Amino acid sequence: MQSGSSARTRQAIIDAAGELLAQRPAASLAEIAEAARVGRSTLHRHFPDRAGLISTLIRHLADRVDRVIAEAALDQGTAKAALHRLLHGYFELGPGLMFALAETRRSQDEQLHGAMSAADRSVARLLERGRAEGEFDCALTADWTRRALWFLLAATWDAVGAKSMSRHEAVDTMARTLERGILDQHD
Repeated sequence: MQSGSSARTRQAIIDAAGELLAQRPAASLAEIAEAARVGRSTLHRHFPDRAGLISTLIRHLADRVDRVIAEAALDQGTAKAALHRLLHGYFELGPGLMFALAETRRSQDEQLHGAMSAADRSVARLLERGRAEGEFDCALTADWTRRALWFLLAATWDAVGAKSMSRHEAVDTMARTLERGILDQHD
């Protein structure tokens, strides 16, 4: 069992890896150690190699995705309200999630694929429910809407990172774009 200090250090490394690898997927372990404000030997005590760190990061984010989906209660309330809860939760996971998703696609780890696929199925059910209840555009497939959601998340994280949008307005802007598109509805 890890001490509190050791667990905090391990978490700091995982968090720094998520942020840095989202920006620069080829970042070295030395760069990750620097971003986590720990020495390389400390990083290597927790994660002897890059593959182990990335695997841990992905599993950590997969667990967080599961919690976000559970907390969003996708089967409760209107589909639109559930989608808003999901967007808020996904946004808080940060851009490291995009790196984890890309790495999951490249991974041969069936357990990891299964975890991410289960999350994807939950979101697909929400999108299908929204279409069936008339809240979401039936002309757009759930698959297309899910893809649009991921691209909007990436754009939102990028805008916040570039300081062209505040965290406060980010999710509302993303939801508005997803719900209304970019055309003026008054035409």
